Amino acid sequence: MHTPFPTSTAQMPAPRLHRPRLPHARAGAAGRPGRGPALARGSRGSEEGQALVEFTLLLFPLLVLVLAVVWFGVALNDWQDETHLASEAARYAAVSQNPGEGEGKTLLEWVTKQIPLTKPCNESKCESSPAATICSPSSTVGDYVEVKLSYPYQWLPLFNLKASETTLTSTAQMRIEVPPATPYPTKC
Repeated sequence: MHTPFPTSTAQMPAPRLHRPRLPHARAGAAGRPGRGPALARGSRGSEEGQALVEFTLLLFPLLVLVLAVVWFGVALNDWQDETHLASEAARYAAVSQNPGEGEGKTLLEWVTKQIPLTKPCNESKCESSPAATICSPSSTVGDYVEVKLSYPYQWLPLFNLKASETTLTSTAQMRIEVPPATPYPTKC
């Protein structure tokens, strides 16, 4: 017959002496057992703001780079507009037309007023004014007429620094098709 309970102590299994592990008693920092949850939480807590600090350190140089690209794009656009205006003025000079005639302006005055300025300029006082010149060696049909435009571009207009200015210059040449009423200067 089989008895469900052992009859002697020699037949009894040895008692288990270990306690079951609790969820908070896992391995601590660096996988070493027995360190406990406090040390593990402390090491994680010191790294929580690391991403914010790194982002803050990279934010300023990144913003400066983005603003530099934007300012360079604006300067490139202004230079392209100036080049287009020089070509337009050379075309007017080549066919002896003056779009500012209705306003009582010469071609050079009309062209100078079309140049965009990065900082406002009063009629009486203008520290950095745009310049336009027209010239031709002989001012005869078949010869060329040259228009040169230049104006100072201010890179940082908010700070009003003279060192942050660059002169943008554009030149255009066209063949004269209609002789001008008054010859153009021979030197620009």
